[in-house]
Amino acid sequence: MVRGSSSAIIFGDYVNAFSIIRSLLRIKWSGRIISLKDGKHTDFIRYYKNKIEIFDVSYMDIESILKFLQSTIPNNEDKVLFFTNEKYHECVNKHKNHPWFKSSRYFLGSNKRLDVILDRFKLYEFVNDKNLCGAPKTVCGTGNPFVNLGDKFIMRARKSWNNGLKTPRVKIIEDKDSFESAISEFRRNGLEEKDWCFQEILSLRPEDNVSVSGWHDESASIMLVTRKLMQHPKWGGNGDIVEVVEPHTELLDVAKRILSELDFTGPFEMEFIRDQRNGEFKLIELNPRFWMQHEIIGQLSNDGLVRKYLNLDWKPNKEGYERKSERRYSFWLYTPYVFYRLVRMDLRVVPYLISSRSLLVPDFFTALKWTSRYSWRLLQERLT
Repeated sequence: MVRGSSSAIIFGDYVNAFSIIRSLLRIKWSGRIISLKDGKHTDFIRYYKNKIEIFDVSYMDIESILKFLQSTIPNNEDKVLFFTNEKYHECVNKHKNHPWFKSSRYFLGSNKRLDVILDRFKLYEFVNDKNLCGAPKTVCGTGNPFVNLGDKFIMRARKSWNNGLKTPRVKIIEDKDSFESAISEFRRNGLEEKDWCFQEILSLRPEDNVSVSGWHDESASIMLVTRKLMQHPKWGGNGDIVEVVEPHTELLDVAKRILSELDFTGPFEMEFIRDQRNGEFKLIELNPRFWMQHEIIGQLSNDGLVRKYLNLDWKPNKEGYERKSERRYSFWLYTPYVFYRLVRMDLRVVPYLISSRSLLVPDFFTALKWTSRYSWRLLQERLT
């Protein structure tokens, strides 16, 4: 069991980090809570600045960040490392034998199969070779996508992060011009043909994007099935409103088989897309960390996800959750973008925003303060 005097270090400052902080405070974590402000994100963590420590490392590269931490927090101090993206996974794995990491508790998914987890192309090959589930037809970066996939397809980076830098979003390719534009953008971001791939389009509807997410190890699993109702960009991206759906037994079984084959331990989000041609769910990626919507599973399980991560006592009931109340959330809302939709007169969000079954992350007033602050800063930047 992790000692209460340990330092909880959260790598990131996005909404994922905000929700980890809220879970730690709810379970009355008595150790230090440190959050790394490591990029130009929404900086929600500043609203807990009186309860946590914030290290601004946004000007450092990834190796410098790790060296800074090693010089700031002693090697022999107990630490728990929470990851909110895959930015640090490969670097931490490379330095795992350093004394600083040997006194740290953390999960990267799988040490044996980390390369497969982080590289989508390798992940598709893995599940296909082992006949675990379907994957979209995918062509490597040196192939000819127009011959293999037709006139319309998507281009995506094989990894979400490349040497500590975020790779470009998925691009829809519809003609030679959009193809050349996407290639140029990927190259400007330091990627080469070996770093990207081309993929068939299964569906662009948000409701066909379904995730199995939670915690997995060989002794117990906490899993929830969700689907996107609204997202940005509209054809593929972050979920603004996500719905908890009835447990999909087949998908849950598929997820468990894949995770077991990968020797996976830790928090995860496994994304599937429903193929509109035949209704089959096909795997598109596996995120081995705390994802955006993880707080909804925390609210339903008495913060079971964070408790498992900390190796604290947690006992699920017959449904897989240890509930502290009977209130059941059905929707997760990324509140700042919901506000943005309201400003644009997208009134579809109103029923979800006022529903007692919606979990707002951040909460209404925090999001309102952040939105006002961000809008003012954006206006100043445009005026100057």
